[in-house]
Amino acid sequence: IANKVKLTEKVQAPIPKRQEPVSGEKVNFKNQLYRLQIHVGNYDTPKLTNVARNLHFYLSNALNAEQRADTVKELLVGWYREKAYIYLQLRVQHFAKYLTVKPTGMEIRELQMRWGSCTPDKKLFFNWRILMAPISAIDYIVVHELSHLTSPDHSPTFWVTVESLHPTYRKWKDWLHVHGRQLDLRW
Repeated sequence: IANKVKLTEKVQAPIPKRQEPVSGEKVNFKNQLYRLQIHVGNYDTPKLTNVARNLHFYLSNALNAEQRADTVKELLVGWYREKAYIYLQLRVQHFAKYLTVKPTGMEIRELQMRWGSCTPDKKLFFNWRILMAPISAIDYIVVHELSHLTSPDHSPTFWVTVESLHPTYRKWKDWLHVHGRQLDLRW
């Protein structure tokens, strides 16, 4: 019981938010750290480029601090969503062939309370934030949602299917339960 209380305390601990992203700050992408570089100057259009795991944001000096934070977040979420679609499509294809299932589509969304979902018509949805997790946790989420294509519930058969594709899924399910709230931008 004491261990469960400690686990619950970890899960419910508040995540500190900051006012504005700063140069040198790091974000996680597939368990690798990427450094933010904020450039403020005479730029007409906000832009994000990735050079050797350095994310360069080019922002207009006409923006105030709040507008800069909003723009960086908007650009970064767009970058995560784009990368998530490409990466998750490959992982879905990889695992789907073992289940001989084919989803009808896939979307990357801002899901408030879930890492992914599967509709009755076999469309998959994934939260862009999962790209901040380790690759094995991402694979667990993909396998979990694909397994719903064969078992729409969380029956014992469903979990046997998940385990057949991802034998260490319990570790990553627990990891997400403990660390999942940290998979977010801090501003």
